[in-house]
Amino acid sequence: MGAFLQSSIADKKIAIFIDLVNINESLQNIDIGLTLDFDTILERIQESGHLIIGKCYMKMYSKNEYESMRLDGFLNKLSSLNIEPVFCPYTDHKSLSDPMLITDAMECLCEKSFIDTFILVTSDKDVTPLMQKIIGKGKDCIILGIESNTSPYLIKQIEILGGHFEEVVDNFTRTKVRPIYHEVNR
Repeated sequence: MGAFLQSSIADKKIAIFIDLVNINESLQNIDIGLTLDFDTILERIQESGHLIIGKCYMKMYSKNEYESMRLDGFLNKLSSLNIEPVFCPYTDHKSLSDPMLITDAMECLCEKSFIDTFILVTSDKDVTPLMQKIIGKGKDCIILGIESNTSPYLIKQIEILGGHFEEVVDNFTRTKVRPIYHEVNR
């Protein structure tokens, strides 16, 4: 992760919103196999500030899918990091993770003025208006994504507005391409 998280936000209060549906899709679209390393991302954040709010948006699963994917370990990992799992309906190859993430982050922005820094883990340009509102309210905004799969429009907008995009490939571990939740149980 870049120097911004290591030095500029010491003692700040942080909210992180992770679009796991989007990140999983991004990982599966890359030729080299990568998986998300929550420990590394959270260690860097905790070195620089205090994680106050954490939410991870993921698909709803049937009981059979849930058991076959061994989600218990992943959910325990989220809980140990104080990140709330948010299960999103998924129909017709489309998840409601984007509007749910945006709604929760806007609610946080409007109701929790003590939050200094918003971290959005996504590669989706749908968060651009949210990022604009966050920066417009004088808050720090960091987008963590996979640059090769992140919308160029999103990267350009965050640079123009004075936010930060961080390539998180350094914080991924090379393995076989598979959904992120499998990695917790290895």
